[in-house]
Amino acid sequence: MPIKTRVLRELGRALVMGAAQDLTDALDAVIEPKGAMWERVSDLAIAWVVAPIIAGRAEVVAGIRDALEQVDG
Repeated sequence: MPIKTRVLRELGRALVMGAAQDLTDALDAVIEPKGAMWERVSDLAIAWVVAPIIAGRAEVVAGIRDALEQVDG
């Protein structure tokens, strides 16, 4: 099933300027875990990934910007 544009846009906004909880919620919406076990696994995995993304947000955004410049150019 394709991921809805709105969900992906929310993820993009959360990556650039959201708090940790915003990014966690956006990633959870993209993953859409099915069942209690997968929900728990996704909660653990997302928490493990969100912290370094938020801590290195400037570098993440700079990398996205660099990639967009290469695609546009």
